[in-house]
Amino acid sequence: YPGFSFLGGAKTVSVPLDMILRQPEELEKYITKKTKLILLTSPHNPTGQVIPKQSLEIIAHLAQKYDFYVISDDIYNKMIYEKDIDYINIARLGNIKDRTFIIGSLSKTYAMDGWRIGYLIGPKDLMKQALKMHQHILSCPNTFIQEGARVALTSSQDCVEEMVKEFDRRRKLMMSYFDDMGISYKPPQGAFYVFPSIQKFGMNSEEFCDFLLNKARVAVVPGSAFGKLGEGYVRFSYTTDYGLIKETMERIKQAMKQL
Repeated sequence: YPGFSFLGGAKTVSVPLDMILRQPEELEKYITKKTKLILLTSPHNPTGQVIPKQSLEIIAHLAQKYDFYVISDDIYNKMIYEKDIDYINIARLGNIKDRTFIIGSLSKTYAMDGWRIGYLIGPKDLMKQALKMHQHILSCPNTFIQEGARVALTSSQDCVEEMVKEFDRRRKLMMSYFDDMGISYKPPQGAFYVFPSIQKFGMNSEEFCDFLLNKARVAVVPGSAFGKLGEGYVRFSYTTDYGLIKETMERIKQAMKQL
């Protein structure tokens, strides 16, 4: 997101995720007369946390009070594992719809990442401006990809439910290994990542990633790639085969004995 903001001539201000989840009213301290929008992603990458309705209601109130827009990145919204998770899009709250943009993608839900297709929903007048940019930067996706996207969105969603169940199985497997190794993490509620803390090992996130790459031949993403607040954590993905995840975690388990 910071890269796109930079290209658009905007300044980004990072806000702690824990604050959004637990003390969303504190967001008001970050708002100035220059604030134009807030970008939310839920389920969140890299933590897998879902922003609760209560937090979204406060954000919606602040957006109306201070007259800024909301971008809701919904690319993981079908990947939620716990039945009691109260997922909702902020556009459904109050009168926030006319100042909300929703980003959607077929990359995650339908495993169409190589097809590079998604969609944007937003206020009609501003969508006209977005379309102008889209036409001059990308022109359009090719027709067979658009047709494939249409079929994915309008056909039975049984495949999505089946995939989410399998991701949940892989999620639980990976978490069981972290539990066994005594590595702390917050159980992901959605998406397909686990974001464990590695602070007790005396390495920064990049050093820890290098350690796993050299000692276990496993590649993970350093938390620092997600900003200053990500330091001290690393991101694991459980999108690969169940058996390979098991083999990978066994390698990591053996490597960790060297620390």
